[in-house]
Order: sequence, then structure tokens, then C-alpha cells
Amino acid sequence: MTDRQIWFLTGSQGLYGDDVLAQVAAQSKTVSDTLAGHDGIVAQIVAKPVLTDAAAMRRMMLDATSDDRVEAIPLMDDPLVILTRRDSPILTLREPTFDVLDAAEVVAWTRRWPMQLELEAAWRRRGISPRVVFRTEDNLALQRLVAAGLGDACIGRVAAQHAIDPSLAWVAPAESLIDRRIVLLSPRGREPAAAARSLIDTIKRELGA
Repeated sequence: MTDRQIWFLTGSQGLYGDDVLAQVAAQSKTVSDTLAGHDGIVAQIVAKPVLTDAAAMRRMMLDATSDDRVEAIPLMDDPLVILTRRDSPILTLREPTFDVLDAAEVVAWTRRWPMQLELEAAWRRRGISPRVVFRTEDNLALQRLVAAGLGDACIGRVAAQHAIDPSLAWVAPAESLIDRRIVLLSPRGREPAAAARSLIDTIKRELGA
């Protein structure tokens, strides 16, 4: 038996309720069992529990990066930017900084997201005190709330570049609040295969790295 593993991860949301999550778990197991029985897959398929919140996702990523068989290949930086509406006065500023969010209405992730805690700590260090009017755990919901005019938001540049609503725009302050990086997890000490290198190049090209 090979010691190589492929972790099969499935994401959902706790708000859907136990019955729906049980269905998701059952469907996930069906897919992972099918993959495990495929003759062409020589690695061990390891099905993980359904991930339903930010804490579970973070723990899974920490588990992966702490595994001696895995290394993280940096792909690109993903700094925080300010997501706003196209009619926002922020867009008229010549050199906007995150200070424009002081006393401003903002939409944010819940405090169960570790990154939101880091962001709010960075705000406090800079003396920035936004007024959070709504919190969500869903990135798309956060964008829709900004589009609806509830407030601005701090999100990653990659997400802002692919915003879901044409009324949205973003600005990138020169300073950095939090170091953020997108990485690809790969077997440690092994030269990436041609398919993996192609994937890395495609990700960098599509995300503008």
C-alpha cells in the first residue's frame, strides 16, 4: 500500500440543518468510495468529514501543512483591498488608505473566521474603528451586501477582481494590513509533475500573478 494520500474534502454550511448535511456526507462518501475503487488511482483516498465552518476549514489546512509529507508552494500574494460600490466617494481619492474605513459602515465576516479577527486587530493597531452593520460567513453574501449599499468591506484582491456584481469596484491601498498568500499543497520533496506545473501556471495566469 502506497503512503501517498489524496484528501477528499467536501464543504457545506451548518445553516442547512442536520438532514441536508447528512445527505451531503452520504453523497460525499459515495464519490470518495468510487474514487478509491478506481484502478487508475494509486494513492489512498482519505475522505474527511464535511467542513461546515471557517474553524473546521482552518484546522484542515493546518493539518495538511503540518504533515511532513506535504509542502506549500507559494503561488501569489492576496492582499486585502477595499470592496465598495462604483458610485462610492472612495474611488475619487487619489491615494486611499484603510483609514477611510474609520467610522464608516462596513460588512464583515463573523468572528469565527480567524482572518476577520486578524483584520480587526490590525484595525485597532491603526486606530481604525469601522461600524460593522452586518456579519456573514459567506463570501458571495458579503459581496451582495456591499452591492446593496449596506457598507464597504475588506476582502482579498483575488475575490475583488472576480466580484459577482457589476456595481462593485475595489481599491488597493498601498499599505498592507495582513500578509496573505495563496499556496498549492504538494507532496514534499517531489518535483511537481507536468500536470501540476501546468495547473500552477494556469492559476497564476488566471489570477494575474
